[in-house]
Amino acid sequence: MQASDERGFQAFLREVTALTVQKRFERARQELAASIPPSPELAEMPEADLADAAVEMQMKP
Repeated sequence: MQASDERGFQAFLREVTALTVQKRFERARQELAASIPPSPELAEMPEADLADAAVEMQMKP
């Protein structure tokens, strides 16, 4: 892969890094959500709230 200038190449690297981090976070969030036992309360939560609930549940001893 070639870049016409260093600034363009650095911008490209930042974009690729951001996408990689985003994908890894999403995969981890999905794995965490899948590890939670089914619950009627959780079944009706919006996805964003479900992610927060999953994190809270994992943090409890």
